[in-house]
Amino acid sequence: MAISTADLSILAHYALTNYVKNATDQIRQEQPFLTFLKSKKKRMNAGPSESENIIKDYGSNFAFGYGENTIAFNDRDPTVQNNWSWARATDAFKVSHDKLVAAGIDVREGGRGEFRTSDNEKAIISNFLADNVYALKEGFDKSLDLALHRDGTSSNDAVVGLDAIVSLKPTTGTVGGIDRAKATYWRNYADTTLNAATMRAKMEKAWRSCIRHGGTPDFILAGGDFIDAYASSVTVTQNADAGAVKKIDVAVGEGMKTGLFYKGIEIVYDPTFDDLDALETTASTAWSKRCYFINSRHLFYKDNGIDIVRPTRPHNVLAFYEMIVWRGLLTSNRLNAHAVLGIS
Repeated sequence: MAISTADLSILAHYALTNYVKNATDQIRQEQPFLTFLKSKKKRMNAGPSESENIIKDYGSNFAFGYGENTIAFNDRDPTVQNNWSWARATDAFKVSHDKLVAAGIDVREGGRGEFRTSDNEKAIISNFLADNVYALKEGFDKSLDLALHRDGTSSNDAVVGLDAIVSLKPTTGTVGGIDRAKATYWRNYADTTLNAATMRAKMEKAWRSCIRHGGTPDFILAGGDFIDAYASSVTVTQNADAGAVKKIDVAVGEGMKTGLFYKGIEIVYDPTFDDLDALETTASTAWSKRCYFINSRHLFYKDNGIDIVRPTRPHNVLAFYEMIVWRGLLTSNRLNAHAVLGIS
């Protein structure tokens, strides 16, 4: 008994399509930033880029006067257009027919239904495809999550991510088509000089800046070192119930939750920050020492879904191929609604 190359290709494509379509938004808790972004996902419009008009200046000509004092009129140019380019990412795998034969699956050249497959071969195929499909999708999510954290300079075609939009150096660089060196309104809040003595006051200052410019942040993301420093700066007062059995737990939170809050919002630990520290060893502030105040009303993740592609194999290669394609971007319409903090 055997399986035809046509049937094998169809089975592989079906397995990948079914897994991706049913699991696109079921991101593991260990990728909290990607989970947060996808929970508020917007559809990306087709075109070379995405842009919108933003208010940069009211151009007010307000003045007091009396009697026949002349009234001044002025020309106003209150808006500017930002511009965000989408990026394309792919991931793919191929499996040679000989590798499948070695695994116990007799692959034969042929069309659909030309051969019957034994129960044992069906089980081997199912397990083999499940492993490859799982590795492809999970590996893609991990890579996309990393990219959406970074500043987009890792390659010429990389997506612009959090590190560019909420920058440690917000007075430099062009983001969304606007030069932050010239446009003071297009700058997030940044302070990387926090320590145990100044943490409370400096976090309060950053929070007020976000509120002033865009409203209350609703998502706080931080690295392990920052979370430890924050926990150490908190004084816990315990009121003991003399009549009850005491249970002592030095930790706070439950499971993956830190149990640490700021202004009523839980501080979320992002394990990806540790991976980024291994990749970006020259960063001015380590990712594990950072904390981000994010306002989801001014940060948008957009894509047009994941395309599942079954490439036609070359005539001179005995293998089958599967590929996923993503097009998307991360945008903001108000950079000063966000803040990044770091411990020194």
